[in-house]
Amino acid sequence: MKELVSERCTLIIKSIITKGVLTLKDLKYICNISERTISKDLDIVENLVKRYGLTLVRKPKLGIWIEGSKENKEKLYIAINVNNFQIPNSPKERQGYILLRLILASSHIKMQDIYNEIYVSRGTFEKDLDIVENNIKKYGLLLEKINNKGIKIIGDEKKLRVLIAEFFSKITYVMPVKEFIEHIYSEDMDASYKHGLESKLFNLFLDLDLKALEEMIYEAEKKTGYKFSDMAFTSLLIHIAIAIKRIKAKHEVNLTGVAIDSLEKTKEFEIARYMADSIEQVFNVKLSKAECAYITIHILGSKVQYNLLNKEEEFLNGIELHRDIEGLCMEMISKASL
Repeated sequence: MKELVSERCTLIIKSIITKGVLTLKDLKYICNISERTISKDLDIVENLVKRYGLTLVRKPKLGIWIEGSKENKEKLYIAINVNNFQIPNSPKERQGYILLRLILASSHIKMQDIYNEIYVSRGTFEKDLDIVENNIKKYGLLLEKINNKGIKIIGDEKKLRVLIAEFFSKITYVMPVKEFIEHIYSEDMDASYKHGLESKLFNLFLDLDLKALEEMIYEAEKKTGYKFSDMAFTSLLIHIAIAIKRIKAKHEVNLTGVAIDSLEKTKEFEIARYMADSIEQVFNVKLSKAECAYITIHILGSKVQYNLLNKEEEFLNGIELHRDIEGLCMEMISKASL
């Protein structure tokens, strides 16, 4: 299969199978290439899915999806996963691996350790690292380099969590998070999948009871009075899982007193505080008022999305927030829709 299908076509197929319906714009973001190139790849994908009794549907203004039986889709999905890479070999794969190693590191890591792990020369590694460093800077973060000590991402905790969450969202085309909650604990997980970059990122949460966290979000959803979209639900789950891991590692977010004061007046803050109490009991971690405020921002982001989908004129329905918080809420929904 790997000889017949390019890495990009494999990525397109996985994305469509797991997300359901995608647009050319969605695939452009996922694959980081032009829509014209995507269209050419879709011609290849169309021929491939036919071999599995499936049809690739491409409808302008509606999107792109695969029609056919669930059984045939599963056969196709398994077939393209059989040869998942164990050692990153393309520049994009290597850069993803380097960024993941930096995200997971609790302290500085030596560059030699990384380029030895991926079997490339120091020169090749440094070229990849330059690209990773430039991407990190886009989030307002820096790559600290200390002789005889190594490299480490430094900067504001909120920005680092956004980086982690977005990196996660780009990886989850392989399997939606809620499905993975079941899959991650399964003993029959395909061996080749366990060695992929996607698996390494999901392993970050192996020690967390994601099913319990999922139930907490369902309870919070009931209290809001509106339904979270799948994207908003997943975004909140990822955010809280990341927050728990970061707090346990003694890294917490900071928000200004004015911002927290404006959030405390909302119903969503009460819901966030309710969630925090449950999180503290289940995960044995204490959430500060700033962390509760940050969860509140995510819930408000979900409300913005709900009101957008239901064509409500007032996105926040009259809630008065500090202007920076309004911006964060809109940013949350923007990230969730990627």
